[in-house]
Amino acid sequence: MWGTVCDDFWDLSDSNVVCKQLGCGRTLLSNLSGHYGEGSGKIWLDDLNCSGNESKLWECPSRGWDQHNCHHYEDVGILCSGSQQVKLANGIDHCAGRVEISYNSTWGTVCDDSWDRSDASIVCKQLRCGHAISATVSAHYGQGSGQIWLDELKCSGTESTLSECPSEGWGQHNCGHHEDAGVLCSGSKQIRLVNGAGRCSGRVEIYYNDTWGTVCDDSWDTSDANVVCQELGCGHAINAPGSAHYGQGSGQIWLDDRK
Repeated sequence: MWGTVCDDFWDLSDSNVVCKQLGCGRTLLSNLSGHYGEGSGKIWLDDLNCSGNESKLWECPSRGWDQHNCHHYEDVGILCSGSQQVKLANGIDHCAGRVEISYNSTWGTVCDDSWDRSDASIVCKQLRCGHAISATVSAHYGQGSGQIWLDELKCSGTESTLSECPSEGWGQHNCGHHEDAGVLCSGSKQIRLVNGAGRCSGRVEIYYNDTWGTVCDDSWDTSDANVVCQELGCGHAINAPGSAHYGQGSGQIWLDDRK
């Protein structure tokens, strides 16, 4: 029978045992008094006093099973570091986009003040998206809405989650959503269309060996263009123009004679 745990004497040591038992890292937040809503039925444990070395919560000293003086409005909850509290929005896949982070059960954005690849790499690592290719600024992936949760992030690169990085503090900022930070991770699709009317038209560019480059139009046809459209989630190719129709690129020309 499932039941809850009372928040009397609940602390970080108790929370860490739960996160460790679930393989969810360590505690980020320990929430008391029904933060995640009231449970029902049994309240199994109360007055827990874990040392932090236990492998299971019920190995910790307590009043004993079903011994308590609590109500469900005292149900305890926690947030572990393994919880997915960050996401990338408005990109071509989940490894690229505007950085959004959840705090107090509310999603918000991150300001681009001091935003760099060290900060962006933490997001990519947290999302299992490889490393950061670029740390975008000025709402490159569009403006978010609601809260701006973090500003002036200064990640060292060793943190496992963005919330562990030094910052101004939750909700402390001097920003607007036109400054929303974004990131492109190496796990994202490594292709884009540039200089067109939107993300589904333009010059084909491919990211390879940490460098963006172009594709030559030799043998380029609608079959080749269809693959690009499909990869970007942009339907099918209407046409496949050559001769730098969308302007000349620069740097590397990565591919030629695609068939």
